[in-house]
Amino acid sequence: MGGHVLTTYGLPRAPHVDNEQLCREYRRETNYNQEELAVQVDEQYQKLTEDQRSAYTAFLEMVNGEIEDHNNIMFLDAPGGTVPEELGKCVEKLEDLKARVYPDLSLNGKHPDWLAERAIVSPLNANVNKLNKWLMSEFPGQEKVYKSIDTTTNDDEAVQYPTDFLNSIELSGMPPHLLKVKVGSPIMILRSLDPPQTINGTRCVVTRLHENLIEATIIFGPYKGQALLIPRIPLIPSDSELPFAFRRLQFPVRPCFAMSINKSQGQTFKTIDIDLTNPCFSHGMFYVVVSRTGTSKNLYILANQRKTRNVVLH
Repeated sequence: MGGHVLTTYGLPRAPHVDNEQLCREYRRETNYNQEELAVQVDEQYQKLTEDQRSAYTAFLEMVNGEIEDHNNIMFLDAPGGTVPEELGKCVEKLEDLKARVYPDLSLNGKHPDWLAERAIVSPLNANVNKLNKWLMSEFPGQEKVYKSIDTTTNDDEAVQYPTDFLNSIELSGMPPHLLKVKVGSPIMILRSLDPPQTINGTRCVVTRLHENLIEATIIFGPYKGQALLIPRIPLIPSDSELPFAFRRLQFPVRPCFAMSINKSQGQTFKTIDIDLTNPCFSHGMFYVVVSRTGTSKNLYILANQRKTRNVVLH
């Protein structure tokens, strides 16, 4: 896709399949069991926080036409027609998203609690990476760059896949070759280092930067305020369409001013911006992201021509 592997865009690995298998998959996706889906929805609802339940209920009321207020209308391009719904406040460009969720970043960014209660969310990892690079450059302080050491797991393939090529690979769930962070900036843990305290998806702020160690403090969840020591560790992609395996020695973290919709699951924010310049691409993804905050007053959406696609299986 555009010269990049699918996982760069946060998409699942796409194995080669024959036409018969494709037909089976299509039938499964278009003829799901409604009763089983209802059970799954109920199970997921039980896991929502009070604020998330409030947002989810309000959203369903809008979908069912129980709310008549259509100020700040956003149009959802869904099967069956275009449905106007009150979801949040639409903005015109990325700079507007930043102004809403990260106003006066150079001043407010000094406060971990302020950073913990806000985020920009996008369906695609490629967009998330661009947003994080941009916001990290706007964040005050001196930037430190950590370079990974990348090698093939099979020594016989080292000549085929030179280091420069390995350095250029960016995959979902993996830190970049060039990890750029600043003291005070938010980061997300990408591996379960010390469960249940430090798991994949834990959000922190950097407190000190050393050559071979990052000190951080957890800013969300039951272990909020807990200090962490994050070492470099060897990381091997668990799900990749690459024809070879490689190892990356790097800190298992990424900046998290912005995050993917999948990574936002289970988290609640006071203010959230949704970048839908690329629409959601899987069933239920849109519902997940609009329920990350408890009120539409703090929900901002960027979408081309105020439209986006809500993927719903029938």
